[in-house]
Amino acid sequence: MKNSVVNKFFIRSGHIGRWLGGHLPKGRYMRLSSLMLAVIIAFVISAPAFAKSNSSTMSVSAVIENNCNILASPMVFSQTNVTGRSSVDGSARINIDCTSPTAFTVDMDRGTNSAGEQRRMVSEDGRYLNYQIFADASRSTEWGSSGDGVSGSVEGATGKSIMAYGRISTVDMETPSGVYQDTITVTLNF
Repeated sequence: MKNSVVNKFFIRSGHIGRWLGGHLPKGRYMRLSSLMLAVIIAFVISAPAFAKSNSSTMSVSAVIENNCNILASPMVFSQTNVTGRSSVDGSARINIDCTSPTAFTVDMDRGTNSAGEQRRMVSEDGRYLNYQIFADASRSTEWGSSGDGVSGSVEGATGKSIMAYGRISTVDMETPSGVYQDTITVTLNF
């Protein structure tokens, strides 16, 4: 009896016929609608019913450590034709890339050929040529080591570029000709 009431509803309202394009005979409507009703009831009955639930939180974290890279270009003093007593200048660029934000200090040692605090280059035949490295273009603040270096900070992803300014104070006719070299260790503390 219940099925016939449901079937009459679907047949009279024409829902099934519209769903199926209206091409099935009347007996098929009744069987199909009974089948559909059985599927719907089975789906509702078989759906799991949860009576309780619990929840928790999950901590998520990441550690990004400060890190820096440093690259120093060679300092080349300009070649000069000596005609009298003069100084010769050079410069070098120091590029620093760090995670942001990072404060840093750049120190330089006295070089592999130093004599005490005096930086020196040496020629192939063992002659020395004194020079200095400065933190400013006016060459008034010497670039030191062990905390006497140049300080700065990196903000953002652009990195930082610092100039080092060199000077050979005295080149004259008594300065032996040749190629002079030294190696400076540039240390980035962050």
